[in-house]
Amino acid sequence: MDGNQLRKVRKRQAILKAANQLFIKKGYQETSVAEIAKAAGASQVTVYKYFPSKLQLGRAVAIALIEDGYQYYGAMLVDPQLDFMSKMKKMMVEAAQESNTLSPSFYRLLVAEMRGDNGDHSVQRSYDRQKAAFWHRLFEQGRAEGKIDDAITDRALMIYVDMYVTYVQRLNGKAKDSTVLDALHADGEQIIQLFFYGLIGDVG
Repeated sequence: MDGNQLRKVRKRQAILKAANQLFIKKGYQETSVAEIAKAAGASQVTVYKYFPSKLQLGRAVAIALIEDGYQYYGAMLVDPQLDFMSKMKKMMVEAAQESNTLSPSFYRLLVAEMRGDNGDHSVQRSYDRQKAAFWHRLFEQGRAEGKIDDAITDRALMIYVDMYVTYVQRLNGKAKDSTVLDALHADGEQIIQLFFYGLIGDVG
């Protein structure tokens, strides 16, 4: 990679990082491209050069969050110093913390992108790309350590893992469903706890 290409990669990463921080903390709707440009040390023209619209920038942030999450938790899966329960506890605590930091409007954007409401399914494809391999590996360790019943198939476990996403995707964006989304966001920490408790019974 030559110097010019490296500068382009770094500038794109700086814009993504600035957008990530502002969308999560302030909100997607509440953040302007001008604010993102200023935080990234770039002009608005430069931001639009890399991301032709604010929506495409939001989509790129969502994909980066998913891929970074897979990379982070994937490294945790191969950590020989962590047993299955330690990994589950770590995932539960950190997922709850992440849920609590998301602004409501950015959460709604993530859901809309997961559903393909804006005419693009890149976020859903990114989520699906590594999902099965990640969870199957975790299930294998859980069975090996006697924490997941051998009688429960991976197919059944994956249905359980996907239930939340499937439920959200069935919502159609109407006012009533928007209220449900706001409630899901507000109760995110409890839902995450219920998810992990349901998967392994007890993480105490």
